[in-house]
Amino acid sequence: MKRGIGCSALVAVCVTCGLSTPAAAGDEAPNEPKLVVKERTVKMGRLTEGQRATARFVIENVGVAPLFIDRVTASCGCTVPRKLTEDEKRVDPGESLEIVAEFNSKRRRGKQRKSVSVYSNDPFEPLLQLFVEAEVVTLLDVQVKDRPARRFSFGSVRPGTPIDKTVDILPTEPGRTFEPSSLEIRHTALTFTTESMRKDDRNGVRVRFRVDPDAQIGQIVTSLRIAGKVGGVEVDTGLAINGEVTGLLDYSPVSLKQLQPVLPGNGLRAVKVSTDGSEPFEILSVESGRQILTEVHRDDGRSYSIEVRIADSAPVGPFGTFLDIHTSLVKQPLIRIPVFSSVRPRVEVTPAAVLLRIEGGRRSDRMVKLEALVPGALELVDVVADGPYVRATVIESPGRKSESVRHVEIAAVGDPPEGTHTSLVRISTNIADQPILTIPVRLIVR
Repeated sequence: MKRGIGCSALVAVCVTCGLSTPAAAGDEAPNEPKLVVKERTVKMGRLTEGQRATARFVIENVGVAPLFIDRVTASCGCTVPRKLTEDEKRVDPGESLEIVAEFNSKRRRGKQRKSVSVYSNDPFEPLLQLFVEAEVVTLLDVQVKDRPARRFSFGSVRPGTPIDKTVDILPTEPGRTFEPSSLEIRHTALTFTTESMRKDDRNGVRVRFRVDPDAQIGQIVTSLRIAGKVGGVEVDTGLAINGEVTGLLDYSPVSLKQLQPVLPGNGLRAVKVSTDGSEPFEILSVESGRQILTEVHRDDGRSYSIEVRIADSAPVGPFGTFLDIHTSLVKQPLIRIPVFSSVRPRVEVTPAAVLLRIEGGRRSDRMVKLEALVPGALELVDVVADGPYVRATVIESPGRKSESVRHVEIAAVGDPPEGTHTSLVRISTNIADQPILTIPVRLIVR
């Protein structure tokens, strides 16, 4: 009897440890880990912008095999999970692990919901999603034109000129005062002054900007760093700033972008360069890529027009280049205008490539349309297919309505072996600038 009691006790211990026991069929637990989390969402409540808070999740392994944590990641850089040690990554049956993640509310506003992902060997939930929720309130309101803003775009301003827009920095709640400790702009082209202001029972600061007289012409991308206190609480925020410093010369357009393909010899939009200043100027030269040609016309001492067209020798396809306009002004010797366009072929081939098939004794063919986009009739002088299994034939249409359109039939011929065969159809035309057209042909035999 004692021996039997001892065996029963041993069996109970084995079941607890997850070892194999002679239990009845259907009662045996699978030899796997099982992850359980009581609270999948941690609610942090209201946080002041810039405040940090910690979320703690307790994971328990209620299975009968070790649980191995591969990694823990977060959906946003504002939420950082604590890195696990190698020992912590193993959670034995009956043991638990605390997942800790810190949420940083800096530059966050309103309701926040961030996820923490736990990857493990749990067969039922290999990816566990945990969540951090908070409502971030800010003590500071940065306004542009009486509206909350995170970005300040000042447009185009000349050197030495004040910017007509202002930035107001105020507490968000009435009856409070913003006490600035540091305002810093990270660009030498911009300077600013501050003045105290009061609005809606809120005391703050108004910032006025000015472009430095020696500012370089071009785009400005920078930020204004704002630090101080509201009601004794330290605040730290920023305002993105962007705009352009322009010279004495005005020019339009600032970029030449032609979305539709253009035939060689055709023009793009003309460029206008002018000044309203007292100093006259001259355009000394214009440089461009080989795809475009330019011609300068002087309207008067204060303005020029530059004609821009696609060169006759420009290769077919898209291109990008710059139009560099050199002037006599010391403070603005160069105007650079980006140019984007695409050169259209004089003869358009549809389709540009042909796919043929021979399957089960059936042979395919394809009709190709050729259309001249320049004045005059299109004539096909010669049509040759360089492969033995492809034939190209000009289809004569006695009643064709347009002299600029011709058709070529491309078909599979002969007895080619199974596989893929490639060839090229060459078409000679009467178009001087595009005398040879090529059509790639791919033949699949099954």
